[in-house]
Amino acid sequence: MNEGVHARNGIKNAFITKTFPNHYTIVTGLYEESHGIVGNVMFDPVLNETFNIYNENQEKSSKWFDNGGEPIWVTNQLQNECYHGYCRRTGVMFWPGDQAPVKGVLPFKYLPYDRTVKYKTRVDTIVRWFTDKYSVNLGLLYFEEPDHTGHQVGPDNPEINQKVIELDKTVGYLLNELDKKGILDDTDIIITSDHGMASTPQSKMINLDDYISPLDYRIFSSDPIGSVLPNPGKEDELYKKLSNIPHLTVYKKADIPDDMHFKHNRRIQPLLLVTDEEYSLSHNKSKIREGNHGYNNSFKDMHPFFIARGPSFKKGFSIDTFNNVDLYPLMCEILGN
Repeated sequence: MNEGVHARNGIKNAFITKTFPNHYTIVTGLYEESHGIVGNVMFDPVLNETFNIYNENQEKSSKWFDNGGEPIWVTNQLQNECYHGYCRRTGVMFWPGDQAPVKGVLPFKYLPYDRTVKYKTRVDTIVRWFTDKYSVNLGLLYFEEPDHTGHQVGPDNPEINQKVIELDKTVGYLLNELDKKGILDDTDIIITSDHGMASTPQSKMINLDDYISPLDYRIFSSDPIGSVLPNPGKEDELYKKLSNIPHLTVYKKADIPDDMHFKHNRRIQPLLLVTDEEYSLSHNKSKIREGNHGYNNSFKDMHPFFIARGPSFKKGFSIDTFNNVDLYPLMCEILGN
């Protein structure tokens, strides 16, 4: 922070505040309704298929990701410029969407997600990509913590502090390795996230089975935001019943507020269920976790942090906040695209 810039109150991410949707917003500069990744789980009525982030084949399929805009690695590489032996190449490690060609383009280097890869190895790999004979000029690197632990124990558990310490050491290792290679002062580094985390106590669970019949609908991206596809003729009935549940706001698709930027896409279902912060949705005896995200992006607990340093940034400068859709044009500016 002393050597660069930071957002004092973090950055405002996109609704819904889930992993795949916001990772793709960061790299495309588009809201979810525009780039089409509207959930970690989502149903496409044209494809008549349900996407799930744990389906490795779908992660490689352009039909899910090539629907609006382009990721920053595509923008970078489509410039196709080389000068003084310096070419535009991108290395991506574990970023959602990196395995699916967009506009026929894949990152110059990329690896499929593997959470067993040690953090030191991840850093060593991306530093090597920056220093190889055919080096990259843009690298994206993902860590699943403290998200993974936050889901298991909640964001206020002391275990989270240990994960933050581990990640801080990893950042230190990255800086040291870049310095050893003589490229630290020439490298712009942005550290941010896709979402925050809220506590989700069992006492704040909303069991949909207590209000509506599971035979009357299908639900996608169900916790804590519900994406509901009613059976034919059931939409009005379900809307009326769900509208009477405390701590739950229900929108028909046409009535979703414009400032949520979550309306104009075929993958957004007819009914959207939005819980109050810390409340969880359950159905068909599904279990809830100790911590979760996905809530309305107006909640401060959902906002990620932002820190950056390098030759393109001021030193010791801060801003109150900004939107994560602005990260893509920021990266374009730095890359000269």
